[in-house]
Amino acid sequence: SSTGAPAPPPLAERALAEQLETRGWGFADGFLAGPEADALRAFVLAQHAAGELAVGRNRHEGATCSGAMKNDEYTFFNDAAALEAEALRLFVRRCNRFASELTRGGSVPELAGVQLVQGRPMLAVYPGGGARYGRHLDCTGDGSGDNG
Repeated sequence: SSTGAPAPPPLAERALAEQLETRGWGFADGFLAGPEADALRAFVLAQHAAGELAVGRNRHEGATCSGAMKNDEYTFFNDAAALEAEALRLFVRRCNRFASELTRGGSVPELAGVQLVQGRPMLAVYPGGGARYGRHLDCTGDGSGDNG
């Protein structure tokens, strides 16, 4: 019998929702199977090797006082329909489903009523030489491309 209540999110989404609630961050272990992750990594690295990614130019990016780069090289991928982008399409579909599940059923109250909008997939590589993640928010409404 239907109670009218939304179905609970699948186990992985519930686990992430609990992590967000208790720690403020979380992870989804096993989000991609090993071969899927390998294929996505190979695709991104092939795009990087082909010169399709560029050094970022946002406030949180650039050289540190030591000269080491703290930012990534990235691009917003324009041709997700390309044959070689199958690994990316799989990842995007899985991300969309995951995000959709997190917004349903109230497992993450902060997402209640939020309308999700998908832009172009963003590919990124941290190329070494001191490159590292700089904490930041994407899609803030005041950036360029699909990053705001």
